[in-house]
Amino acid sequence: MPDAALLGDIGGTNARFALSRGGRICARETLAVADYPCVEDALAAALERLGAPRVSALRLAVAGVVAGRRARLTNGAWRFDAAALARRVGAASAELRNDAQAAALGLPRLAPEDSRPLGGPGALDFAAPAALVSVGTGLGASLLLPAAPGGGGALATEAGHIGLPAADAEEARILARLRERFGRVSVETVLSGAGLGALAAALGGAESTTPEATIADALAGRAPAAAALERFCAFLGAVAGDLALAFGAWGGVAIAGGVPRRFAAFLRASPFRARFEAKGRFSERMRRVPTVLVVRDDLALLGLAAGAPG
Repeated sequence: MPDAALLGDIGGTNARFALSRGGRICARETLAVADYPCVEDALAAALERLGAPRVSALRLAVAGVVAGRRARLTNGAWRFDAAALARRVGAASAELRNDAQAAALGLPRLAPEDSRPLGGPGALDFAAPAALVSVGTGLGASLLLPAAPGGGGALATEAGHIGLPAADAEEARILARLRERFGRVSVETVLSGAGLGALAAALGGAESTTPEATIADALAGRAPAAAALERFCAFLGAVAGDLALAFGAWGGVAIAGGVPRRFAAFLRASPFRARFEAKGRFSERMRRVPTVLVVRDDLALLGLAAGAPG
């Protein structure tokens, strides 16, 4: 059997690994980041579970800042050195990417059934720039550039750490409560797994509630979780629309990540799209920008496999 490329999508909660041969994913394993003190231990466990194959290349997507051949998790303790990790697994080469950047590269590889429409004219248009906004343990965002001579690829950003705006007096009051607790309120302070719980707490919910419990209560119509999830969707639409304007993402915006996948129908019926379009003089232009929800959990792996040897 030919050597494989080992792919990894490393988030703050889960580390998803896969083998790729011929650009196709042929085996997968998911590990809990909290179960391993370092990425080296997780790589060893993943390779054992995947049958200890010979690895020709290592390609990792990291939920954090990637600086050349080094990276670290923003919401975790793992650190990455591409050269050292290549030696550890016996690979001839190793590459690190930001996880949202890798996920954006996976968008063109999605099948029609891999996404759900969230409003606008239809599917994403990859002839124009398209944005990805992924909400999980944190929030990541990237811009997919159209393939063209001298162009193509995806831009890594730290958009999760820009400031979160308030659109009305109620949101201003919510942000004031969050500032008392956190100081600066970034987009990720609210638009993340922990952020949903913080938002529910700001609306009078339990301080210790989990994202899963908040979503379950919201889908059952229980207050204040239902109000928190609706406001979460409104904030998500506002931020996604702002990023579309900032990036010039006229090809559309894809929403991804483990948090929004849990409430796809709720998101579609929420104020998400109205807030996405509510951009003053640019509202008419925004109505022509498609938005979709990605329902696959391996989007970053698809992006890594697109350029993986083997």
